[in-house]
Amino acid sequence: MLKALDQAATQLREKLGESLTSMQRADTPLEQATTSSLEALKAYSQGRKLHVAGDDAAAVPFHKYAIELDPHFAIAYLDLSFALGNSNQAEPARKYLAKAFELRDYASEQERFRIEGFYYLETGDLDNARDTCKRWAQAYPEDLGPFLGLGNIEERTGDYNQSIKDMREGLRVAPDDDILYLNLARLYVQRGNVDRARELMRKLLERKPGSETARHALEELNSR
Repeated sequence: MLKALDQAATQLREKLGESLTSMQRADTPLEQATTSSLEALKAYSQGRKLHVAGDDAAAVPFHKYAIELDPHFAIAYLDLSFALGNSNQAEPARKYLAKAFELRDYASEQERFRIEGFYYLETGDLDNARDTCKRWAQAYPEDLGPFLGLGNIEERTGDYNQSIKDMREGLRVAPDDDILYLNLARLYVQRGNVDRARELMRKLLERKPGSETARHALEELNSR
């Protein structure tokens, strides 16, 4: 496994960070999420925006406020779990993940797929995780989530060829997603195909000429 590619994924999140003050000043489009509270939806949407920008620590209080306003806001519990897990708070992350799973009947079908897929994946139930992600992909083929999930599952089971297929399907949905490129490059390196990993990083640089993440990863690959 290429260590630099793992580091690059982490560095990307850091470089995309934006201060909490500037995020609060910006208007936040509302996410599509199942809740009866408009204020909870606003808080959740702000948390999602911070998460996408890479500032999970700042996202935590917004997600906590969302579930305070709507204690049945299942998807907000899931995103709170993500934010806590990415902030190195594993135990509370597990607690909120379990709560999201418990409340999944309050969510939409699409949200339930997301909750169940991640729950089964994190609890090590790979058979249920795979089944959920396959049904999710069939029902919502333009969602990135199920393909990331399937790629992760097959990588865990050692089926790198299938993992690569799933990740490449993810690129169909999100052709500019840096993390997908990095995951694929790492998988190619694991299969001993460094040339394909280099090709991917060059392609990412063509799509995003200013990507420092891709440039550093390509430099590391070229040094092998």
